[in-house]
Amino acid sequence: MANLQSNDASAFKSFAFIFLLSIPDLIFGQIRYSFPEELEPDALIGNIARDLGLNARQLSARKFRLSSDAGSQYMKVSVDNGDLSIRERIDREHICGPVARCVLPFEVVVENPFEIYRGEVEILDINDNAPSFTDSTITLQMAESIAPGARFPLESAQDPDVGINAVTTYTLSSNQHFGLKVQTTEDGVKIVELLLEKALDREQNPSFQLVLTATDGGTPPRSGTVQILITVLDSNDNSPVFDRAIYRSSLAENSPKGTLVIRVSANDLDEGSNAEVTYSFSKLASPRVRELFRLNPRTGEIKVEGAVDFEKTNSYSLDVQAVDKGSPAIAGHSKVLIKVIDVNDNAPEIKVTPVSSTVSEDVAPGTLISLINVMDQDSGKNRQVNCQISKLIPFKLQESSSNHYKLISSGLLDRETVSTYDILFLARDSGSPPLSTNVTIRISVSDVNDNAPQFAQTSYTVYVMENNAPGASVFTVTALDADTDGNSFVSYDIMASKVQDFQASFLINVNSNNGDIYALRSFDYEQMKSFQVQVQARDSGVPPLSSSATVNVIILDQNDNAPVIVSPSAQSGSAAEVIVPQSAGQGYLVTKIIATDADSGQNARLFYQVIKTTDPSLFTVGPNSGEIRTARDILEQEASRQRLVVSVKDNGQPSLSSTVTILFSILANVTERFDESKAFVSNPEDISDLNLYLIVALGSTTLIFLVTIIFLIGIKCKQDRGIIENYSSPVCCCTREDSNYSYTERSVPTDPLNYASVGEIGPNAEPYRYTVCLSPESTKTDFLFLKPFTSTLPQYRPQMPRDFTICVNLLWAILSKALLKPDRHATKEDTEADSRIHFDTEAATEAGHHASPNHRQKLPYRINIIVEETADLGHWNPGMAKSRWCGTSFICLLCAFDLVTGQIRYSIPEELERGAFVGKITEDLKLEAWELSAHKCRLVANEGKQYIEVNLEDGNLFVNERIDREQICMQSSTCYLSFELELHNPSEMHRVVVEVLDINDNSPQFSKDVFSLQISELIAPGARFPLESAHDPDVGTNTISTYQISPNEHFRIIVQSRSDGSKSAELKLDKSLDREQQSAFHLTLTAIDGGIPSRSGAARVIIIVVDINDNVPLFDREIYNSTIAENSAKGTLVATINAVDLDEGTNAEVTYSFTHHVSERIRGLFTLEPNNGEIRVEEVLDFEESAVYELAVQAVDKAIPGLAGYAKVMVNLIDLNDNFPVIDVTSVSSTVSEDTVPGTVIAVITVTDFDSEKNGNVHCKVTTDVPFQLQRSFRNKFELVTRDQLDRERVSFYNISLSAWDEGSPTLSTHRTILIELSDINDNAPRFTQSSYNVYLMENNTPGASIFAVTALDSDTDKNGDVVYSISENSMQKSPGYVTINSENGNIYSLRSFDYEHLKQFHIYVQAQDLGSPRLSSTATVHVIILDQNDNVPVIISPLMWNSSVLLEITPQLVHVGYLVTKIIATDADSGQNARLSYQFLEDTDSSMFSVGHLSGEIRAIRSIREHEFATERLILLVKDNGQPSLSTTATISFIIVANVTEKSSELTDKPRSSEYFSVPNHYLIIILGSTSFVFLVAIILLVILKFKQDGSVAKTYNSSELCHKSNSSNGSSYHRPAPNESLNYTGHVENESYHYTICLSPESSKSDFLFLKPCHPTLPFKEANVQDTNTMT
Repeated sequence: MANLQSNDASAFKSFAFIFLLSIPDLIFGQIRYSFPEELEPDALIGNIARDLGLNARQLSARKFRLSSDAGSQYMKVSVDNGDLSIRERIDREHICGPVARCVLPFEVVVENPFEIYRGEVEILDINDNAPSFTDSTITLQMAESIAPGARFPLESAQDPDVGINAVTTYTLSSNQHFGLKVQTTEDGVKIVELLLEKALDREQNPSFQLVLTATDGGTPPRSGTVQILITVLDSNDNSPVFDRAIYRSSLAENSPKGTLVIRVSANDLDEGSNAEVTYSFSKLASPRVRELFRLNPRTGEIKVEGAVDFEKTNSYSLDVQAVDKGSPAIAGHSKVLIKVIDVNDNAPEIKVTPVSSTVSEDVAPGTLISLINVMDQDSGKNRQVNCQISKLIPFKLQESSSNHYKLISSGLLDRETVSTYDILFLARDSGSPPLSTNVTIRISVSDVNDNAPQFAQTSYTVYVMENNAPGASVFTVTALDADTDGNSFVSYDIMASKVQDFQASFLINVNSNNGDIYALRSFDYEQMKSFQVQVQARDSGVPPLSSSATVNVIILDQNDNAPVIVSPSAQSGSAAEVIVPQSAGQGYLVTKIIATDADSGQNARLFYQVIKTTDPSLFTVGPNSGEIRTARDILEQEASRQRLVVSVKDNGQPSLSSTVTILFSILANVTERFDESKAFVSNPEDISDLNLYLIVALGSTTLIFLVTIIFLIGIKCKQDRGIIENYSSPVCCCTREDSNYSYTERSVPTDPLNYASVGEIGPNAEPYRYTVCLSPESTKTDFLFLKPFTSTLPQYRPQMPRDFTICVNLLWAILSKALLKPDRHATKEDTEADSRIHFDTEAATEAGHHASPNHRQKLPYRINIIVEETADLGHWNPGMAKSRWCGTSFICLLCAFDLVTGQIRYSIPEELERGAFVGKITEDLKLEAWELSAHKCRLVANEGKQYIEVNLEDGNLFVNERIDREQICMQSSTCYLSFELELHNPSEMHRVVVEVLDINDNSPQFSKDVFSLQISELIAPGARFPLESAHDPDVGTNTISTYQISPNEHFRIIVQSRSDGSKSAELKLDKSLDREQQSAFHLTLTAIDGGIPSRSGAARVIIIVVDINDNVPLFDREIYNSTIAENSAKGTLVATINAVDLDEGTNAEVTYSFTHHVSERIRGLFTLEPNNGEIRVEEVLDFEESAVYELAVQAVDKAIPGLAGYAKVMVNLIDLNDNFPVIDVTSVSSTVSEDTVPGTVIAVITVTDFDSEKNGNVHCKVTTDVPFQLQRSFRNKFELVTRDQLDRERVSFYNISLSAWDEGSPTLSTHRTILIELSDINDNAPRFTQSSYNVYLMENNTPGASIFAVTALDSDTDKNGDVVYSISENSMQKSPGYVTINSENGNIYSLRSFDYEHLKQFHIYVQAQDLGSPRLSSTATVHVIILDQNDNVPVIISPLMWNSSVLLEITPQLVHVGYLVTKIIATDADSGQNARLSYQFLEDTDSSMFSVGHLSGEIRAIRSIREHEFATERLILLVKDNGQPSLSTTATISFIIVANVTEKSSELTDKPRSSEYFSVPNHYLIIILGSTSFVFLVAIILLVILKFKQDGSVAKTYNSSELCHKSNSSNGSSYHRPAPNESLNYTGHVENESYHYTICLSPESSKSDFLFLKPCHPTLPFKEANVQDTNTMT
């Protein structure tokens, strides 16, 4: 009971409190309620109806309800009593979050009349949430070096409650090192920080576990806890230590990449990253070592990376280090010694020294080709090398000394078979496994002229069309020569031969370069049908070789001769006359045309045809026979003279023709006419003047021709006598016809020619005689004379000394052959002990080039080597000196013997002066000094430079260039210079090795002058730091022996020796470092070598003491205050914070950031530059959301772990009028009926401005001219009501523009448009677009097709705007069954096919009715007009037709031009253009007789009718209309012509008269022509006889004792006289040679280009000539 009373009292107090709170709001027209959160559903909040003074019984009728806003989701009203209650449980924290005052607005709406009431409900907070942390555990890491006083922000607890129910206090579990520092922000938020009160010691307490408790101020209080785990971080004060100071391992050379050599390992006593070790090579490791080996940074495995070569280095020393990941990092060092095990990994090296780049194919077996040197860098058994070359080749290998070989020829070579030899030289050592090297030696075989040119065919057939153009190419021959270069260059010429009394060179010519054959004249098939010539191909070798081929030229006939009519013959160019008896019947042979054609074949096939005749029906000509026969009987009335022109045509292309005119005389009495013809011919008056002129011309021509023949015969006889006289004269002069060139006369040499061997003396002069007889056709040829052959080998050719090598090579080849083949032809004179010995070999270069292959193989090889000893210097000449030089050198080389070769060694110190003595090579080789020059001794260095040279005068080796041992051999302990000593004739190779000894000429040097080290002040004494070693190029005792460092208290030097004997230095820390006392050390490191005197090099060592991170950053202020206007632009500076760290380096570099207490929303609004501490605006700041922002910032240094300092930044915002009014529209109805009365409420408008006071006061109005207006109902609330009547058909919707503005400065406004649509009522009837329609319909339409469509429009919508169509009943009665209409779309369809001829138009009435209520309708008239179509054909009415034909009679006497014969009348049932008719004839017998009017149809006569016209005329007439398509009708009209025909016979009274004439002068002409031909034939026979006689004289002259020079061989170099067997020596003065040329030219030769080539004479004086004959073999 007491509890019930207590509850009643509480309820009463609650209602009283609510009532008191509601009183102020009631005064302002707004209801306010408040209640605690978490009430049960349906809990009463208040009675709105009572508070608003509404009648509870009218609530349902007035549609009392809550509007759709936020309040309706959580509250509800009862229409029965007006109570406001809770709809569902309300959680204040869920609705309002951390906001201190939580209010829910709501609106109550009632209608009839429409009213809106606004209210608010405040939700009160209760302590229903305990404080909580985001994470259950907070983890912190602290370095043990952090000083006390450092603060570490902790995560604040979150309590959704507000006010006193939020978090108020924090407590920390008990401990000795940490405490709490709590700060309260301006908004009441508690920030807690962990404070270090006592220094940490990682060795005592490596970690801490604390509990942080947060407690709120509610009743009862609630709390939450979080566990704090603190890890004490270790400082990096221990360096990594390897498990061994020196690692040792062995490795086989050439181990594959990735082979494991050894694994190193190091440990660090520190923890975390300070104990993580990374392995690497130290700075002391050379780049070469880094290339050969790879060290895994994580596992410490050392693996092979490159190729390890024992020959380069047999051991390696690797300096490795292990570096931890502390800051600063500390390194530990160790050394790895690797011994390399040798394997057979070096293949032999081959060096080829070719003696000559090419080898002649006629080289003798045993000739030296190349010198080969084989080297192997391995030693012992691996160094022993075996060599071999390819098999089955004409070469072999000879070993001259150790690993030195000669490649010599072993057989005969043939370049045409194998032009290049790729000889595989294989060298294999004796290692296990054996290694080999091969090299291909390419030997090119040079060519000698041993192959003659060969034609592709032995004979060629060339077809040439007659009448060809002179000079045109007719064929091409090609000859190939297997040789190369000059030996394969082929030239062509025509061999001398006669073709029908013509020289072949007069007919055709050949291009000497490419073998093109040209015709020199135009051929005539009728004169020459074929001929044959020989074409010679000659190469350019020495001696030249040649071959020939036959070219058969066949002339092809061309149709170039017109037919010649032989019979009948015409007299004096007049027509031939033939008498035909009148009694001749059909087929009578009148005459026969005989014709001939000089052409042949089809070109000579003749055809005959008549081209013109008096009567075509009288005569016919046989097309092939030429017989003229009568085609019919000759009538008496035929004309007495008939003229016939006959054409005779051949079958050529193009065809040629001749014509003959024949006059036929038709006589009744042939005998009488013949007698008359005789009398006529015998009449002297009938001889024409033309015949007389012809007789005189022929007689004169014959006389002139006879005199010319006699004159030519006389000249020829005189010329022959001159030739005989000239042959006996000692001197002949030859002069060219042109004025700019002439041969000068020179006398014949009188001194004898001495043949050295047998003493023969040649004749004094060598006359050369040419007799040339040219025909008159020579004017068309270019006749070339070849110059007489004389030796072109000069008696002395000056050469440069470099030709001595050629001489030696030649002599070597000769010697090789001479030793094999002694001369069997040596005579007694060759072996006499004379004071002069000659060197003569027929294997010499010139002779070898001139000899053929077979000839050269038979040449004997003789060597007579004697130095000519004479004191007569007057007879000395350069040719003799040349012979002595070559001979002497050859004797020296020939007499040399092979030396037993070996390897010669010398030793010298480096840096000797140029020219310093090395050794005496002649003593070691057992040679005399002069032999070095004789053997062409030279040194071939294996290195790039020639450091050592030999003095050929005394045989001393001397230094040719300064020798720097370090540059040549680098760091190798031994240094050698190797080279080859070459001796020629015979060729020998000797290996010479010079050892270069080291001297102390280099000081130790460091790679840099200054080295830097960084050492942490925490490093314990005893730590060692490797230093970079100095480099000394010297070796042995001259290299570095020790290191020293400048005096100091903290460091000293430890020197260690590597496995290769080199020294390394390490810096050892003896005393602890203190950065505060001394932050850096400057020391000097000195390297000293062991030379005498010693040399040294120094470098500076700078040691920097690295600081540890033991100071936290400190801000210059704990709290920063800043004021900024809201809506500041992005990037606006808010504040700049600054913190300073007393540490150095990265420990003092500070980075700024927000702490984790700053929410994500604040992080989005502000940015903090981590480097300079500038805080700038990032997003828009809104005063209405928050007026103050508190930013917790921190400064963290870059040490690991980093230390942080903390500060606070308070940002105060200045309010601006930055919020626009917000218009919220609540529509009562989606549409408004167009019949709505004025004053009706359409919508409720709420205008809200988030600004306050004056900036929050708003005004609103309608800005457009519409039948609506605004009425204010409450503060910032308006009603939109109708002002005038509405009409949807005029305006179906309204866009009402609302404008709202506040009273701020500047004023802000908002605009919004409300769309109000009007609903329709049926107040408009359908309306047709026209009151009446005209429809044009073509007749013969398809029934059921649409012919038109009507449309009626209704302004209403939906059912009120739907229209149906129908045809009125009155229309159906007037036009039954004509049309129908679609009720939905108004399409009108025809129900039948209309005929224009029966129905031309009709009309109907169409009704349109809507579906509204009540229904409204309207009517329209549709006029249908039928259009005509061309569907009727024309019908002929007149004249009357029967089966579309009619027969009419006409009288010819009445018919005249334009006479109307009849008129066609037709009609068409169609109308318009379809009925317009036109007339035309389709067919008529005589188109020139009648015409028809195109439009009228009148048939009229074009001309009068003649008597002989046909009796019947038939016309076919077409009548067609103008429709599309047009239709037509045809009619046949036949006319019967009645006429009187009178026949008349015409008699031919004109008798043809013709006579045949045959004159007597024709017989005389025949006799004259025959006589002339006979005389001409006799003249030709006489000329031929004279020609034969002349040729006989010439032949006798050639066979006389005198010498003549004539070219008749294929190569143009043979003679009729025997050649001397020995060389010709002109010992005295030699006169010029004389040459006799006798030329017999025809009179026409003055027009030709007759070219003489001058004879070839030696270009040197004969006194210096020494001619050798190379053609001793036959």
